[in-house]
Amino acid sequence: MKKELEVRYDREEILAMVDCKKEHPNYPGYLETFREMEQEVRELVRPVGWWVEDPQEKRVYCMVTLGGEVDRKITEYFDTYDYLKGMLLNALGDCVLFDASEQLYRRLREEREAQKSPGYLSVRQEPGQESIPMENQKRILEKLEKVHHTGLEITSGFMLRPGKSMAYHYDVTEEDTGRGLDHDCSRCSQTDCPYTKHAVRIHSDGAEVLVTAKEGTNLLTLLRQHNVKIEAPCNGMGVCGKCKVEILVEGRREEVLSCLVAVKAPLEVFVPEPHGKHVVIQSAYADIQVAEPKYRRPPEGGKAYGIAVDLGTTSLVVALVDLYGESVVDTRSMMNPQRAYGADVMSRIQYDIQDKEKTLGRLVKKALGDGIRDLLEKNGIPEEALREMALAGNTTMQYLLAGIPTEELGHAPFHTVEERRLTLGARELFGLDTDCPVTLMPVISAYVGGDIVAGLYALEDLERPEKTVALLDIGTNGEMVLKAGDSMVGASTAAGPAFEGVNIRCGMSSVTGAIRNVEPAGDGFGILTIGDGEAKGICGSGLVDLAALLWERGQMDETGRLETDGPVRLTDKVEVDQQDIRQLQLAKSAIRAGLESLVKDRGIALEDLELLQVAGGFGNNLDLDSATAIGLLPKVLQEKVVLVGNTSLAGCVKYLLEAGSDRAVDRIKEACGYLELSTSMDFYDAYITHMGFGND
Repeated sequence: MKKELEVRYDREEILAMVDCKKEHPNYPGYLETFREMEQEVRELVRPVGWWVEDPQEKRVYCMVTLGGEVDRKITEYFDTYDYLKGMLLNALGDCVLFDASEQLYRRLREEREAQKSPGYLSVRQEPGQESIPMENQKRILEKLEKVHHTGLEITSGFMLRPGKSMAYHYDVTEEDTGRGLDHDCSRCSQTDCPYTKHAVRIHSDGAEVLVTAKEGTNLLTLLRQHNVKIEAPCNGMGVCGKCKVEILVEGRREEVLSCLVAVKAPLEVFVPEPHGKHVVIQSAYADIQVAEPKYRRPPEGGKAYGIAVDLGTTSLVVALVDLYGESVVDTRSMMNPQRAYGADVMSRIQYDIQDKEKTLGRLVKKALGDGIRDLLEKNGIPEEALREMALAGNTTMQYLLAGIPTEELGHAPFHTVEERRLTLGARELFGLDTDCPVTLMPVISAYVGGDIVAGLYALEDLERPEKTVALLDIGTNGEMVLKAGDSMVGASTAAGPAFEGVNIRCGMSSVTGAIRNVEPAGDGFGILTIGDGEAKGICGSGLVDLAALLWERGQMDETGRLETDGPVRLTDKVEVDQQDIRQLQLAKSAIRAGLESLVKDRGIALEDLELLQVAGGFGNNLDLDSATAIGLLPKVLQEKVVLVGNTSLAGCVKYLLEAGSDRAVDRIKEACGYLELSTSMDFYDAYITHMGFGND
């Protein structure tokens, strides 16, 4: 079997192989030379591989080569005294050749599995390694030449020509001694090999997978590369404590932070089960009234469907919409896989800027594509029945999905490079078998995004000029909009991810098993969990309840200092400590200060607000008495607060159903101004005032 293989390599790895890492003073010059060399040899490097299985000998013989042009170019560089390019191309060739051999192994395994070939493959057996003589290279070449014309030759010293070639075999065994591993570096005699890799067996989500990792690879990075579900809100900085795994050490399981582990030997890793299922929060879409339907059922009948998506920082929600019936058929919620790269948008922006592979965009597109397919399959609907999709998220999430550069969002003065409503294709974004359009909502600023525009569109009260209304999305970004008279102004405050359960010792998002509410129970505490099952952690609304109780009981002073003997224990597994309270204080004071700054900017008082609409998953379980007790929301507005659920999703559903929705969301975007709080002294004064408790 002959296989054309891909050219894959890591530029930094190749530079390191010639002793030039980023901190090296000559790194810029080496990098420039490498790029020149890449252009010159792009068409020369063409890896190809072959295999032949001999059932009688129970062996599979393999060869891989890059062809003779690479050898000739290396010789040319050295003959013309261009030693650096010669060394770089030599290193590149070695790297591509080894990777190509691993590709061939994967193809071979897939082919044997597809054909249900008997037996298992051993690890690779290479001439010159252990007790295998170099003469075996000649035998492998002869075996392959009986079936394929490889164009390879062998010297009297049993060396292959071209030089960038490999020959090896696998034994076919009755037992799986190879255990899915191609090359076992622990058996290799080359102790200083730059390609040294270690076997890492990962147990996760009820499955087991064997992978290899280069010497020194960060374990969290490895888990991310293989799409293992793991949280890392601090993006691997070693401070959040949420990326815990267990590794096998001398027969015992030992708990470690994966971000602090470097792979330096074979490892067996046990990843804890992810927290419970994400819950689709109540949404305003059930009450949506459309002025005029966008779609009307034709006389001959038929069906047409749309997809609405709330692209959240923490979770993704997908709704299947019957366009003719003007109803939501089904919904699905899942964790945003980007959480493994940081809980907040700033962490993800910084990662995205450095990441040439654009991993974050790829991950969320795959997650949404899979979620949409599952939803369609569950309801027996073909992909071609989709007519339209609408999607809303904060500005960073929409940029990552659409592939828009995020760099300007990551530093002051926080510019946007695109604010308009965008239309992309479902096939392009999600790999679906349909060309239906996907609309991304327009954004107002770098930190007031399409989710707020969709929310404004969903809520009719904001369209009534006689009302003074505010929409508040309590989350990591603390987005809010105030409408007074004919004007609207938005703002965003970096509340931090405490309301999402991040940076909280036993914190978790609003999923099954999270403590959503805390009640008095004698001198202790009663708890209510999402899903009514065993408590696995505490989410934002539960933390607000607990803080209110501690304040009312005198177990916490006005500065937030706990008067308890150690952490406050809610269950055997869930407790809240002083640092958790500090995180809550930072978040609640930012939200409160942002709201007061907006009100002051419009020249009105808090009591002038006729309606305060609180959106988002956090608000779904929020107890208003607790929220006002700790100063998150003003007491003067308690009777005017309405919890409106997932308005971002509701706005997307309405966009699919209502005629003229494109013009409507564009008008909202144009009508809404933006107040920059980072330069506002009013904001900072209010922020300090509301850091404590009892200051309302």
